Amino acid sequence: MDSGVRILLARDILQDHFGKVAERAGGVLLERGPLSLDEIMRFTSQPDGLGSEPISFQRVRNALLALIQHGIVIAKPNPSVGSSDSLRGLLQIYHIDISEILCRLRYPQFLEHAKWMYGDLAYGVLLVILQHGRASAGYVIAEARRALRHAKDTELQAELRVLTEQGLIQAAAPCSAGVVPVADDPANAGAASPSAEHLV
Repeated sequence: MDSGVRILLARDILQDHFGKVAERAGGVLLERGPLSLDEIMRFTSQPDGLGSEPISFQRVRNALLALIQHGIVIAKPNPSVGSSDSLRGLLQIYHIDISEILCRLRYPQFLEHAKWMYGDLAYGVLLVILQHGRASAGYVIAEARRALRHAKDTELQAELRVLTEQGLIQAAAPCSAGVVPVADDPANAGAASPSAEHLV
């Protein structure tokens, strides 16, 4: 388990970047370890002594989806469910990566590095990825083109390719059935949102 100071800092970052619901759901995962959605719901519904209200299922689910989108939470199949069981895709265990949360403190340095080393277009592409998490190349290019009106698709594609070749971003395997590929599995490419290992 992580130290109390790291958990408090991580909870503050979650609240600042994703809101109160994500902070509560992420805080439960940080303090209690991997949990199912039912367990997360049960623990987030408990009063925390600050007069907080129970949080609805939809809000917790949406917070978890946002955290999965940004590579902070990973959903894995529940090992207690048999492989032939039809509910296997529905029952997931959610894990949180505190290093991915703390890495968000370095996003300004990553952006500054991209701007000074690769230019404004690379900065715009990286900013879109940091804001939106996992995204298709087409979406990243469209959003960067909207922000950088003078940019052409071919230029943005070239910048995306350069950032990938330089290791600032990684291609990500698509999520299937809501399960994010495990980063330590060599068959998977990793996360599209940069992490401490990807942005050096």
